[in-house]
Amino acid sequence: MIWRLAERRKTTRWMVENYIPIDFETVIEIDDIPGLLLGSSHRLFQELIFVAPTLGVALDGQNLSNDQVERIEKIIYAEGPLHIELMVWILLFEAARLSIEHGTAIQFC
Repeated sequence: MIWRLAERRKTTRWMVENYIPIDFETVIEIDDIPGLLLGSSHRLFQELIFVAPTLGVALDGQNLSNDQVERIEKIIYAEGPLHIELMVWILLFEAARLSIEHGTAIQFC
């Protein structure tokens, strides 16, 4: 599956565009709708927790404290080190968290 997705990336836009709050491991490609990929909000959330320390984000278990949010926002607004990565991380983290909490899908357009 990884090779197939890597090959897709060379010729077409490649990213998971939709996440749903159901826990499953493998990204699903919808054959009836070319280019549509479906991922799990739960898996996205776990992956974001996994990479948080690499970005210097300290989580309290699976929670992001207000102090950490403020620290990340300062870095983003000052265009400090890893500001783009931190902006993407915090947006995805909150989207995944809210998707799981409220049972809603995430869709990127």
